[in-house]
Amino acid sequence: MVVGVNRAATLHACDVWAATDRPLVQRVKPLGTPVLLTIEATRESLERRGEAWPYLVVTHCGIAGGAVTNTKHPWTRYSATAALYYLHWAGATHVDVWGADWSGEEDWDGKQAGENRSGLRWEEERTIWHRVINDTGIEVVRHGLDG
Repeated sequence: MVVGVNRAATLHACDVWAATDRPLVQRVKPLGTPVLLTIEATRESLERRGEAWPYLVVTHCGIAGGAVTNTKHPWTRYSATAALYYLHWAGATHVDVWGADWSGEEDWDGKQAGENRSGLRWEEERTIWHRVINDTGIEVVRHGLDG
């Protein structure tokens, strides 16, 4: 299974597109017809605007078995950590990861991406990432980057 996080789904065709921010979902067109992994609020907002994702949508609430909170389910804070948790939920025991560098303000293609790309944000995402790995027992291998 291939999961693309945010704009990475425009570079490689994916089975699942992990994207939680409504504006990003509206402006980015992933390759193919992936399942959209998002938050309930984004799914509902797209539907209200007449822009519902035309393929299968899975929400954090769906894979958590009910309503989620960032405190009880910290993996919901970021698309990458949600993608990692989704893979565990889908039965993966080993995950290969490319592009999770947790640094800077630019994406893989040199474009400015996201509003919160501070060092504190990356530290928090990295902490949650490692917690997901510890809590689920999933094996993760990051390729091409340190950390």
